[in-house]
Amino acid sequence: YRPATPVEGPIRLFVIFTFPWLKSHTKAFRARGAAYKTTKPDTDNMIKLLKDSLTQLGYWLDDAQVCDERVVKRHSDFGSVHIEMEQLECQ
Repeated sequence: YRPATPVEGPIRLFVIFTFPWLKSHTKAFRARGAAYKTTKPDTDNMIKLLKDSLTQLGYWLDDAQVCDERVVKRHSDFGSVHIEMEQLECQ
């Protein structure tokens, strides 16, 4: 899904990191849905690695272009990373 050329200008980034349920999570806990993960790793460390990787892969010229970002970490049935990137209009 990498763009043909790196995105220029301001970028909005939305990322969801999902982690598998722990064995200690009860069925009642899981039944409440996708519970937020409140333990390590920290989102600031996770997003830094992801943005550095996206820079190296050529998604954008520099991760400083990300001017609007939201990062969520939660539990789910399986681990994954969901990334949405949007080029914003320059005003």
